[in-house]
Amino acid sequence: MRDIEGRCVQGTTDSNIKLEENGKKIIFKNPGRKFCLKIQVDGCAVTQGIRCDKLLKVGEITAKGEESYVELKGSDIKHAAEQLRETIKTLHNDDSPVKAYIICSSVKPAARTSIQNEKVKFKNTLKANLIIKESGFEVVI
Repeated sequence: MRDIEGRCVQGTTDSNIKLEENGKKIIFKNPGRKFCLKIQVDGCAVTQGIRCDKLLKVGEITAKGEESYVELKGSDIKHAAEQLRETIKTLHNDDSPVKAYIICSSVKPAARTSIQNEKVKFKNTLKANLIIKESGFEVVI
């Protein structure tokens, strides 16, 4: 991962790491209390161009560890995917595993063909898993 200004990064070993914005949230369960970095992407780590909201990095910036890019969105899945794609291209620069999360308010997009196509594009072009869930989704790291 590329180096990021310290003011954009917050270290944590919390057992529940919550990333939220405008009433939408994702919770990363961290039962082993691994050291993680909560990164404010939008307006801090990336200030120009299209970008996602947040990033959770397992481990130090320079260490290899899972990177979870997060876009907290109302319902514009296509735009959210574009924001994630551009942020990954900007910040990811090693072979750490990458996951991209779109957290929606109430959309049930999993059955849409266009969403399935986006997931395939992420896998093929970015080597990243695209996950689309409703607000409040919990994932274990």
